[in-house]
Amino acid sequence: MHDERWRRPMKPHIAVQQGFRRTFSWSGRTSRSEYWWFALSSWLAFALCLSLTMTLENVAFFLSWILIFIIPTLGAAVRRLHDSDHSGGWWFIGFVPYLGALVLLVFYCLPSTLGLNRYGSPSDAAAQAKLARRLGRSYEKHDKVYLAVGYTALSVIFGTEAGKNIDGDMAVLARQREVLGELAFRQRLCEVLGGPDAETFIRMVADSHSQLTSTSDAYPGE
Repeated sequence: MHDERWRRPMKPHIAVQQGFRRTFSWSGRTSRSEYWWFALSSWLAFALCLSLTMTLENVAFFLSWILIFIIPTLGAAVRRLHDSDHSGGWWFIGFVPYLGALVLLVFYCLPSTLGLNRYGSPSDAAAQAKLARRLGRSYEKHDKVYLAVGYTALSVIFGTEAGKNIDGDMAVLARQREVLGELAFRQRLCEVLGGPDAETFIRMVADSHSQLTSTSDAYPGE
């Protein structure tokens, strides 16, 4: 069973909880939305603590921000780099005046790597489903149905984890199954999913085929 926190899109309070829960975790990945919500909370807390320090002339407020936020924020930054398949060592480029901060900003804004990368699985299933759906739509539009199958399959997988409606994606896969033919379709799904999981997924697509009445609404609105 999938982790319940992926049953809904990443929200600010969930991102903050995740940031603190993974305080001492320097491995794994942090999605773009998760990172930026946590970073925003860190900046707001920093502004408040700095204001109180200057107003009350008590350095304890600033020190409290360092103790509470500095390690979780660094950990989130490293995991955000991992999410786009970059080494956490890139964080040190931030010490290069001017240019370093700009490079890090670009890295922090990069989209997540689809599926597994060398740092593990994606942390935000809803964002992954949306990205995979967009790529699948793009490939299908340019008649690259073979590639579209793989990305549409990923959109269903991540959409299931995120609790998103996947009926439209299943309809698209059923149509692509007809276009490619059974053998090519199975080969592509096995490349994406591997092993018995692919066979289970093929049966799901076959079941959805009977419900496919038209192709005009293949991709639901996002």
